Amino acid sequence: MNQRKCSECGEWIDAQIETCTNCNTVFYESEKEEHKINVERAQREMDIPMIAIHESDSPIAKFFKRIVQFHQVVFYLILYAISYMAAALAG
Repeated sequence: MNQRKCSECGEWIDAQIETCTNCNTVFYESEKEEHKINVERAQREMDIPMIAIHESDSPIAKFFKRIVQFHQVVFYLILYAISYMAAALAG
């Protein structure tokens, strides 16, 4: 059985549990929080930057912003296709 020593009370406990049975210290809390922050950061980095359409925009502004969004998507698809072909030719 794997055991670890609690950093607060010094008791040896099962390494699989996340809370000390003696003093209720939570283990791996900082690692969990850091992982959550890293996941959120990765999700933000993967988002494609698009022009924002707000509820307060006028219908004409929304119409033109939709046109801009369409062209943004086409632009990203062209970039993707070029990078895909470049990777295929390099490999």
